[in-house]
Amino acid sequence: MHQNLRTSFTLNDQTLMNLSKEERNKDGKLQKMQMLIPAQNYNTFFCLYAKFNGEITGGGDDVKFYPESCDLFLQNYYGDVTLGLVKLNQEVDIIYDAFIDQPIYLLKVHVRALHACVEFNQPQPIKVRKQPSILNYKDYADNTDWSSLMGGWINPNYLLRVLVYYDNLPTNIFDPKDSTNNNIFIDSYKYERDGDELYIKKFQRPDGTVFLPKGHNFGDFEIDEKNGEIITYKCRPAYVQFRL
Repeated sequence: MHQNLRTSFTLNDQTLMNLSKEERNKDGKLQKMQMLIPAQNYNTFFCLYAKFNGEITGGGDDVKFYPESCDLFLQNYYGDVTLGLVKLNQEVDIIYDAFIDQPIYLLKVHVRALHACVEFNQPQPIKVRKQPSILNYKDYADNTDWSSLMGGWINPNYLLRVLVYYDNLPTNIFDPKDSTNNNIFIDSYKYERDGDELYIKKFQRPDGTVFLPKGHNFGDFEIDEKNGEIITYKCRPAYVQFRL
C-alpha cells in the first residue's frame, strides 16, 4: 500500500544562490518550504520541510533539475521530547527500490532527540550521485533507462525517499554501558528499561522474523548494495513525487 502514497513537491528554477537568508524568503524570490515527510519517534510527531535550490534545464520529456543546496526545517508538532536537525548528507543516492520496482533518489537526514535545532544557519550543499549506489544496477528495473538518472540531476519521473537517521544521544545524557540509575534519560528509540536492567528492543513479525535496530548511527535502514534493497523493520512514510 505504501508504494502508492505520495507527497507532492514542486521544484522551481532558483539561480539566486548568493542572496541572504532574508532575501531568499521574500515573496516572489524563491519557493516556500514544502513538506517532505511526517515522522514520529520518542513519542513526538514531527515533519520535515525543505526547499531545494538549483536550476532547471531542458523541457518536455528532457527536463532536468540540478540541485545545489537544500534548506531544511524540522517542526515538532506534539510530544514532550524535542527533536532537532544534526546533519544533511551532501550526496543524494540513487538506488533500486523493490517495492515499486524502480530506481529512486535517497535523501539522508540525521536528527537527534533532546536537540533544539529546527533549521541550519544556511542552505546545505547537496549533489546527486552520477552513478547508482548499488552494484549491478542494470540487473534491476529492466524497463528503466538508468542513464536518465546519471548526470547529477533530479529527473522528476522518479521518486524520492527520505531516510531519517536518529543519532546517538550524548553520553552525559544516556550511556547504555552505564547503570540505568546513572542515566538521566533512557533512549526509548532502541532501549527499554526494566528496573536496573536495560534491554535492546526487537521487532518481531507473527511469522517469527526478527528485526533488530543496528544502532542510531545507522538509523532504521540498511541498504543492501549487492541486491539493491532497502531493508527496514518499521513502516515507512510516503514517497516524494517531484513536480516542475
